[in-house]
Amino acid sequence: MSRIFKSSSYFLRVVLRPASYLRVRQGERPLFFSDKALVDLWGPLIFSFFIIILFYMTGANLPFFESERGILIQFKQFFGFMAGFFIASLAAVATFDKSEMDKFIEGEGASVEIRKGGKLTTHQLTRRRFLCFLFGYLSWLSICLFIACLIIPYAQPSLNNAFKFNSVIKPYCDGTLITLACFVILHYISVTFYGLYYLVDRMHHDSASRAGTPKND
Repeated sequence: MSRIFKSSSYFLRVVLRPASYLRVRQGERPLFFSDKALVDLWGPLIFSFFIIILFYMTGANLPFFESERGILIQFKQFFGFMAGFFIASLAAVATFDKSEMDKFIEGEGASVEIRKGGKLTTHQLTRRRFLCFLFGYLSWLSICLFIACLIIPYAQPSLNNAFKFNSVIKPYCDGTLITLACFVILHYISVTFYGLYYLVDRMHHDSASRAGTPKND
């Protein structure tokens, strides 16, 4: 039993490790109150509620989960294409032969806590490692969303039948699922632009410190 538990734990760790990007901290500020949190969480969340309220006020239908013309289904090919793009970007960043890539991020810097041997250790991130976290996460999220788009057409009839006889619960469940789906898509778009911002601008800035040398920001 213990061996099964360890194997399951290892499998989950491997599958979920690309999501470690979400644990990357910016400077000494709390995780949810940094500029990165504005990109990852607050910006997509605020726009999600704004879109939901706008559609609610106008009475328009927001078909996220419909099996044939739902918004998520229309994104299926896009997610599949972007997964390949992000994996190629990850490979390019990991092997890019430029000394500036191995310098620590200027300004507040970035760090992540990684558990090794049962202990959490804090690692300061270089530009290369931060971008590997970012594009690894985007690749992982693209694959997850692509799989979700494959599953939804088969799951939708079962979900409709489950809530068909409960007209009280169904609107709240629909609203929650639509808000969550809207947030995930906007989060995906926001982090994608964040990655492009780093590729186009931030990774080319000069930095005073290299990995393995004292940091003097």
